[in-house]
Amino acid sequence: MQDYFVEQLGNLVVGAGVIRLDFMRIEGGSAGKAGQLQPGMRLVMPLPAFAQAVDAMNTLRDQLVADGVLTRTQSEVVPLLKN
Repeated sequence: MQDYFVEQLGNLVVGAGVIRLDFMRIEGGSAGKAGQLQPGMRLVMPLPAFAQAVDAMNTLRDQLVADGVLTRTQSEVVPLLKN
């Protein structure tokens, strides 16, 4: 299995029974200069699998908040950079 690091979720597109999730990476940054968000990879999955993944992530988020690892503010969607 291969790991992919991404900074945030970009576009979500639903069609033909699947969802396409575009994940973004910061590219081109240098000392004193911020990078730009660029598409890093696209994940395509059937809608039932997406719904199951969302449920699992919500359960994990709630547990991390309950354990004090994550605060509610940190779990809200906050963009890293504007495209």
